[in-house]
Amino acid sequence: MLVSPTRSLRVRLIVGVVLIEIVMLSLLVWSNLGVIRQAHGDRLRDSARSILEQITRTTGSYLVEVDYAALDEYLRNIARNDELTYLVVLGRDQHPVVSLGTLPEHRWPKAESDPLAVTDGTFDVAGDIRIGGQLMGQVKLGFSLKRMEQSIEAAKLRSIAIAGTEIILTVIVTVFFGVRLTRRIGQLASAAQRVGAGDYSVKVETGTPDEVGVTAQA
Repeated sequence: MLVSPTRSLRVRLIVGVVLIEIVMLSLLVWSNLGVIRQAHGDRLRDSARSILEQITRTTGSYLVEVDYAALDEYLRNIARNDELTYLVVLGRDQHPVVSLGTLPEHRWPKAESDPLAVTDGTFDVAGDIRIGGQLMGQVKLGFSLKRMEQSIEAAKLRSIAIAGTEIILTVIVTVFFGVRLTRRIGQLASAAQRVGAGDYSVKVETGTPDEVGVTAQA
């Protein structure tokens, strides 16, 4: 008599191990992605703050001297950053003195503090330019999230690929050992059925003297 797959010890062993592996790896991937997202968000935020601080510290003298040509040249070097989408220096009258990159459609976006909370694809930051406590102007920067999102997506795909490979290997190993470990149990069950049917001539190889072997010998 064949054992139903739902009652088979072999099937339950394999399915149980695989399900545990899938759950644990899913939790691991989910946790890992959270750490990766936070790390990339922190990196972009720190980079934006560093660039903003650099500009607000150094542009005040250009505004005092009204040397906008030198200011433009200085800012163009900073604007080479591949994540920077726009850079604007406003005078005290809130009119642009220097503007580089693709300016936002609605001026000016509210400054943001967390790249991971951004919904429009651009992380906007702003800072005041002061000299001796006097407000000289303001700097507004926009950073694209494209690079961050691409890095997060690449890390996600790598994590899923690794988890998928591990699940496949787990299935292969579990099936291999599951079949080997339960084969003798299947032989013992078959012999017991034949004995129950009145065939006392059946012989069962005891094999390795483990629990199954001792049962077969008995």
